[in-house]
Amino acid sequence: MLLEEYLMDKRSQCYEVELQTFTEVLENSIPVKPKDSAELLALRKTEEQLPKKEKILQTERDEYEKWNVQRQAKIRNLISQLKQKQLNEINALQQRIISGQDDRERSDHRNWRSYSKILKCQKRFRELIDLRDYQQYQINLPKMQSIMQQSRMNQSKMQQSFMRGNNEENIRQ
Repeated sequence: MLLEEYLMDKRSQCYEVELQTFTEVLENSIPVKPKDSAELLALRKTEEQLPKKEKILQTERDEYEKWNVQRQAKIRNLISQLKQKQLNEINALQQRIISGQDDRERSDHRNWRSYSKILKCQKRFRELIDLRDYQQYQINLPKMQSIMQQSRMNQSKMQQSFMRGNNEENIRQ
């Protein structure tokens, strides 16, 4: 969640700067003073000839107001388009974040299942090894007992032989 909030905050800051820059560019690129119309130019010409200054001034004011309303509407429309674009980008970013979290959770779940299967296989393998070792022990036990009994008999014979040999030497002496 911290990463999502951080990304959203960064994106919002970028959008705010972009919006401010865009607004400044619009304000500077769209002229503040409209071009004079043919009617206004004609009235100015006649102003020199006739004292209709008031009519000329009123026409200038009317044209300026009309032009300014159009200018402000255009700026509002372009700003609205930019905000909608930014909102769409934020929504797409949120969807990518959510999708990434879902993918990570599915991957973690698959990894856990694989790990669990490996542990079960290892346990079964150890059980089989233990069973095989026990069975091998059971098979070899009689052989080992026989070998040990044979070894004891051989040892006993050697002791008896040694004792006889010592007795015969003692008798000779």
